[in-house]
Amino acid sequence: MRWHKPSLKSIHSFWGQRARTEVVPEPATDGVRHAMLQVTPHIAAGEPYAALFARIQRAANLQALWYLRGDLMSAIASQYGEAAARQQVATITKLFVGLIPEARHLSAPDLRRKPHTPDA
Repeated sequence: MRWHKPSLKSIHSFWGQRARTEVVPEPATDGVRHAMLQVTPHIAAGEPYAALFARIQRAANLQALWYLRGDLMSAIASQYGEAAARQQVATITKLFVGLIPEARHLSAPDLRRKPHTPDA
């Protein structure tokens, strides 16, 4: 015998309400998303980057956008070089500070990469 496990959706439908499935973005999420999309039109023209562009558009929250920075960095670096990619991603990374726990340890010096100078 199989028991029916009630889900949140079925409880809502029991009371005559629809379960909320759409994502309501926060204003900060929209700002970060906009900044990331401002960089991607230049790289989104190519087929390999169309998926990244779509993932940025569909990201549900700031944390999802935070984890897309690495893919964005790779895409920019493949077309414009690592220096340009670091600069663009550092600008975007600053937008996360104070908004998500992952960015709390970042400070201005952490966002800049200092050139390596050999000791010799």
